[in-house]
Amino acid sequence: MRSEPTIHATAIDITVNDGVVTLEGDVDSAGEQWLIETATQRIAGIRRLSSQLKIIMTNPGLHADSDISRNCEDALSNVIPQFGFPILVRVSHGWVTLTGDVTWGYERWIAETAVSDLPGVCGVNCQIKVKPGLHYDEVDALIQAAMSPY
Repeated sequence: MRSEPTIHATAIDITVNDGVVTLEGDVDSAGEQWLIETATQRIAGIRRLSSQLKIIMTNPGLHADSDISRNCEDALSNVIPQFGFPILVRVSHGWVTLTGDVTWGYERWIAETAVSDLPGVCGVNCQIKVKPGLHYDEVDALIQAAMSPY
């Protein structure tokens, strides 16, 4: 890998057998994996490439799932008391799943929005169900009362 100065291939094992190159080892990112594979394929005489490189995230900017979960719960605690609904948080590889029941659709939206931009969150799977606490005839009566002049 001397031909590609941006690659630090010290943790990569390279085996060549009849023009077939096998790469094994750990890399820091998909970009680094791509660079190594591309540089290898540019070498004259390479007939085939077998890449067994594993991406190991060592980026200090990444957050552990437990930290993300704690941050989500903190963010939700700021909005939940005013609504009084319990939301369960599960995090797997940065993906947040929210479950629970709320009375209004906007409460679901607020919970999802509260966690979606937190550091380390890759995405939100919002499975919160809207279960109205009022019956539709009660809602209709409240709307009629609000719109009546007296």
